[in-house]
Amino acid sequence: MIQDASATNQAQTQEEGRKVLSAFYTALRAMKLYPWENEAVQTSLRELQALGSGIIEREGALEIRVVGDFFFINETRLRLDLSNFSVFGAFAQVLTRHEVGTVEFLSGVQGPEWATFLALLLKEPKEDDPYGGFERAFAASPCHRVVIAPMQDAPADEDVDEALEMSKVTYAKSVKVAKDVLEDVRLGRAVNVRKMKRAVQGIVDQVL
Repeated sequence: MIQDASATNQAQTQEEGRKVLSAFYTALRAMKLYPWENEAVQTSLRELQALGSGIIEREGALEIRVVGDFFFINETRLRLDLSNFSVFGAFAQVLTRHEVGTVEFLSGVQGPEWATFLALLLKEPKEDDPYGGFERAFAASPCHRVVIAPMQDAPADEDVDEALEMSKVTYAKSVKVAKDVLEDVRLGRAVNVRKMKRAVQGIVDQVL
């Protein structure tokens, strides 16, 4: 029963984690494209706060950690798929260009704090000291219930090295699938799209 409960909690964190990262990306994109008062910006911020607050209420905090190409939500490594890989990668890029490795939202975090943190991420990083510049601007902001840490301070995960090695295998397998499809096309054979999707998703599932 305890194992079942743990698996259920992890599955819930997986689902909510993917949603909250997508919400971060959506809010960042809206804030980059539209002025603050635009309804698209306000809607995306409300959705982000609602999703993030749900995790905080259940687990006490929301910690987002980037280690290499992987995201961790409250120590749970997110399983990515073909539909969300590019979105998560874009959000990771925004964090890493400021050399932010970990961000934690604490209980009681308010709407303006979410918005201010995102606004700081959208600023251009200092070339000579990306994290230092971000940290100084962050310290002067009203983000009192948000904690950040630089990339080098992000605790390493024992599974990351193994996962990175497996990702190389995944890449090689995906290339083979693509070559097989192209060969079928060249020879005039019918391409089974459904079979191809299953093959590619199966490769991703092996690693993630």
